[in-house]
Amino acid sequence: SGPESQPFGHPTYLWGNISAIDVLNLGKNEGEMYGGDLDVLFAASGDPRNLMSTVNGLPDTYGGTMTCVLNDKYINVVARNIVMLLIAAQLPPAEAAEVILHVWYSARLIRGMLTVIDDYVRKPVADVVFKIKDKSDKVLQSKNWTFGPADITLRLTKSQWKTVLAIIDAKPDLSKTEEERRKVVLTPHRLDCRDRELINLPGFGRLCSARFRETGVLATLAWSLEHFDCPNPSVIPST
Repeated sequence: SGPESQPFGHPTYLWGNISAIDVLNLGKNEGEMYGGDLDVLFAASGDPRNLMSTVNGLPDTYGGTMTCVLNDKYINVVARNIVMLLIAAQLPPAEAAEVILHVWYSARLIRGMLTVIDDYVRKPVADVVFKIKDKSDKVLQSKNWTFGPADITLRLTKSQWKTVLAIIDAKPDLSKTEEERRKVVLTPHRLDCRDRELINLPGFGRLCSARFRETGVLATLAWSLEHFDCPNPSVIPST
C-alpha cells in the first residue's frame, strides 16, 4: 500500500464536486402544467448550485409557492450562501450574477464587490446582531427579509449570527491569504493529483485550470486582474 493521503487546507467544502441538479425536473415528473405548492429540502446543501438549478428549472407557467430549506453544519458555507442569496434577491440579475460568480469562486474581489456585500449583506446582518445582543444563545434567532414576491429567512443561534457577521467583516491581508491559498492549491505534495486532473482536459482547459490555481480568480484569459486586489472574506475559514 502507498503512503496515506495528506490533508491540505481547512476541511470545509466551499464548492460541490458534482454538477448542479434540478431536483424537481417538473417537465419529466409532475408535468409542465403543475401548479401546486412545492416544499424542497436541501439538507447539508453545501453551495447553492442545486437550489439555483432547481429554481431556474421551474416552467415559466408555474404559479404556485415554492419553499426551499437549506442547512449545513459549516458556518462558512452558511455565510457564503446568505451572501449570495441576499445579493441575488436585491440586485438586477446581470449585476448580481457577476458579483455572485466571484464571491462563489474567486479568492480575490474587486473593491466595488466588497461595497455591494457591505450595503446589501453586512448591514442587514449587523442590524440583526445588534437587536439580539441580549438574547439567549440557547435558542435560534430568526430574521425574515421580504424582496417583492420572495422571502429569505435565516435561523441561527446568537453566536452563529455573530460569526456570520465576523466572516463578512473580515479584512485580511492579501499577501497572507494568497500565501495560504497557494500552499494548498499549488503544494508540490499534490502534483500528481493536479496532473491527473489535467490529463483529462483539452489543451485550453488545462491552461484555464492552471491559471485559476495560479491566480485564484475565475476570469477569462483576456481579463486584467489588476483590480482584483481584495481578499474574498467568504473563502477564509472561520476559527
